[in-house]
Amino acid sequence: MSELTDATREAIDAMDYMTLLHRWRYEPVGSPWFAGEVGSYMSLRMLELKRELGPAKAAEISKLVDAMETTPVRNRERISG
Repeated sequence: MSELTDATREAIDAMDYMTLLHRWRYEPVGSPWFAGEVGSYMSLRMLELKRELGPAKAAEISKLVDAMETTPVRNRERISG
């Protein structure tokens, strides 16, 4: 999947900033979404959307993405931290 196809480009273009950011943070290491041409395109698309949103809205979305992550380890960190 590291080669960027039209279908992959369309899939990335259809994702909003929140979806892209969630993938960026929580996909496993070595995910094909972040390799080769696909990874480069996804990075550029995220930057483009972040610029459109502006710093305040991007920060708000970042906090929402963190709040959405509900794995037991993260919940324990929130409770103990």
